[in-house]
Amino acid sequence: MSCSKIFSGNFPELTYEIIKYFQNDFLTLHSCILVNRLWCRLATPLLWENPFSVCTENYDNYIEIYLQYLNDDFKTKLKEYNIINNSLLSNTLFNYSSFLKYLNINKLIFSVINWLEAAIGDSDLVSDFIRLASDICNTNFIHNNIRNLNFYIGYYKENKLLNNRILPIIKLHQNLKKVSLDHDKEREELSELQLLIQKSCDYLENFGYDYGLIYPPGLITGIPQGMYQLLDLIVIHCKNIKFLDLDISDNRIYFPVLKLIEDIKHNLNYLSINIYDINRDVNSFIIQRLGEIIPFKLEYLHLYLHYIKAYDFEVFLKSSQDTFIKKLLINNFTEGQDILPSIKTYIMKKRRVKYLAINGAFFKSKFVSDELFSLKDEVKEFMLYDIKVQSYHDLMINLYDYMKEVLVLFTEKNDIKSSQKKEKENKKENGVSFVITVKELQVVPTNEKPPPNSVIQGQPERYIPERILRIDAGLS
Repeated sequence: MSCSKIFSGNFPELTYEIIKYFQNDFLTLHSCILVNRLWCRLATPLLWENPFSVCTENYDNYIEIYLQYLNDDFKTKLKEYNIINNSLLSNTLFNYSSFLKYLNINKLIFSVINWLEAAIGDSDLVSDFIRLASDICNTNFIHNNIRNLNFYIGYYKENKLLNNRILPIIKLHQNLKKVSLDHDKEREELSELQLLIQKSCDYLENFGYDYGLIYPPGLITGIPQGMYQLLDLIVIHCKNIKFLDLDISDNRIYFPVLKLIEDIKHNLNYLSINIYDINRDVNSFIIQRLGEIIPFKLEYLHLYLHYIKAYDFEVFLKSSQDTFIKKLLINNFTEGQDILPSIKTYIMKKRRVKYLAINGAFFKSKFVSDELFSLKDEVKEFMLYDIKVQSYHDLMINLYDYMKEVLVLFTEKNDIKSSQKKEKENKKENGVSFVITVKELQVVPTNEKPPPNSVIQGQPERYIPERILRIDAGLS
């Protein structure tokens, strides 16, 4: 009886709560449209709030709806090439653009190109219409309710139009909370992001730098010069960071990273450090110094160690023996270095952690490792000290999962298809986040000196709305 009343529309509020659970189930939502008018009215906004997340190669219906918002001159040009005709929809049952909250420009461009190629039949002419995607991006329907924006910037010259419109779009969208930018070329200008950081530092809570690639042996590498400047801004201006996720992948970066940890230790709750095989002496200094500066209490500590000596790790544990860590994760990529005895002495017997996960505690070779969780006798021993050993991957926190709303800028030299990524729904606390993801390497001369302080003088332009609360960036 109750079910029949719901289906008949007697309880619209309850019906909507039910339909919301199908938010990402597009097949079910399409079925809901066919039930009755009420169900259609409730399901349609969910289908159109993130249209390009649908796993399909056919976005023709979406594109034809968006073509309504192009200017008349561009419509005329499309008609000249018989790409569209006078049958283009002028009136629709819903104002679909008002439902739009998430837009992946990467998928939009890719879909428009495919749509144009099918319509024109001549790939040489398609380049003349690449601006179509840019014009769609700049139409009024984006300036309404959109909250999450994903950009892709490729090799097309016309993409300069997109580049020039990124900041204006951010400025105009008072509801915007998440922006993603896929970029397959090195950025020449970092001034915009420097301004972003300065604007956000007072309420920046989450910061991450992901180098993203193990470089081949013998290649002289380093973080891009601009990234050093950005990190320098973080060290100088941002004192309220609670979640810090960093790769120490360059000789020039370890000092500002350690200084940042020391400066923010009173607020820091979550710390994830990936120490690459930079230099054995440098690695020894980093891990030993880290033990001296970490806070007395941490909710989460993740150490990803590359070729750290067991002795240096023991020094780290001794120096930080007054620190209580709720969740401790260690990925020990260190051939022949057994760190478990030190962990038992300084962690287990002193009950310094509540949850523990170790991957590769006793490396026998570069390719064979053991996870502590799989060793039942060891797990039982830790349980005697009220320490719960868990799977490394289950206990690990990803910064993208931790954040609720993120501005994501990826850098990756790949084609459009391979750069498409499925965004995750994040369900954590509020705050500001800035994540830098670098997925390609830049050759840096070994004698190149670090740049001086790169703080921008004067007052930065106020082009970021106060409601943009999370910023995640990635540059090459």
